[in-house]
Amino acid sequence: MDEDKKEVDQGSKDDGKKTISIRGVDKNLYNKLSAIAREVDKTIGDLVNEAIDLFVKVTDGVTETVSKVIHEPYVIKNLDRLVISGKELNELDRPVMFLNIKELILEDVDDSSLDAIVKIMKVDKVVVKGSVNKIKFYSKLDRVSNIEIQDTGS
Repeated sequence: MDEDKKEVDQGSKDDGKKTISIRGVDKNLYNKLSAIAREVDKTIGDLVNEAIDLFVKVTDGVTETVSKVIHEPYVIKNLDRLVISGKELNELDRPVMFLNIKELILEDVDDSSLDAIVKIMKVDKVVVKGSVNKIKFYSKLDRVSNIEIQDTGS
């Protein structure tokens, strides 16, 4: 009993954390998260905080982006090099996110094909071949080290 009390006392420190309950969590997702937590030696709470933080950063408070992320984007991740065409982006039935890629090359892209991209995140180098609005493009980037835009517009 003293152990239980000690644990509760530790949780009540003013460390910016709060004990909460979330209804409706999918059991399979919870079990997967629990396995990942054990594998990386973190608590489920730590991973949930990281996931929420990532979601907030990805959506960046923009309602349109939140809507796109909630509608299950394609997630392309953990690649050395990837080449995607504007045509491929335009033909998608839902948005796409690119995560943790060393070199991402977007060929023949324009503002219309950029609309399919929710976020480009944790990419070492992005090469854009096409004519795009740079502000619109840059707003999709998060933690990108190197950007090269080769404007092929007329």
